Amino acid sequence: MPFDHIVVHMAGAQDVSALKSKLESADVPFEPDWGKSATGFKVSNVWIGRDYFEIVEITNDDSVWRHEWVQRHLAGERGAFCVFFRVDQDLETVAQKLSQANIAHGVIEQTRFKWLFGLLEKRLPWRYLILPPLPGSRIEIGLIQYDPGAAEKNKPYMVPNGEDVGLTALNGAQITTTNMTDAKRNLSQLELALGSSLDLSLTDQSDYSVQLKCEARQRENWPGFSISDVLVTAD
Repeated sequence: MPFDHIVVHMAGAQDVSALKSKLESADVPFEPDWGKSATGFKVSNVWIGRDYFEIVEITNDDSVWRHEWVQRHLAGERGAFCVFFRVDQDLETVAQKLSQANIAHGVIEQTRFKWLFGLLEKRLPWRYLILPPLPGSRIEIGLIQYDPGAAEKNKPYMVPNGEDVGLTALNGAQITTTNMTDAKRNLSQLELALGSSLDLSLTDQSDYSVQLKCEARQRENWPGFSISDVLVTAD
């Protein structure tokens, strides 16, 4: 299952502005002002091909962002919260496989936002479920299923995009754990239950919570970049 995106919570607009300057120095396009807002939060994306960072700001306590993540944010947690992988099978089937293997998981969710004073509701074209963090890590694993044709529908919104400067995809997610033995066992059980390998490995030797590889075409000596506790290096 390929990497899809990673959710990163930031403290606020000042930190996001500093991130923009940092990414510009690494020649990574990012326009936080093009992000979307709803009650109590704002989201902006750093696009690398169809893969991306989801940069989240919680703007007040009464936020309709995912409740569990809002609570973690309000408790002071920042940085990477969840790494998502794309599934090509129905999520109900995935959830059933996980249950049969006694693997803990959340319910299937779909992001919905109310707007125009709550009169209208926007349903985003994907569904997902969240698994608990692997042992020794606080990073959750998400499995996401897109509606048919969602990629093409989303393409006009995947801007600005790293593809324009030769950065084409993110892959090779690696999560840092302080309990390698149990984390490896849990990851193996998860992949066995799903009948598919995740584009995910583990390490216990990193100052970062998550590491990613970036396909960088015609970018010799490109230095990579970091976003909070996530490090991205050239593939």
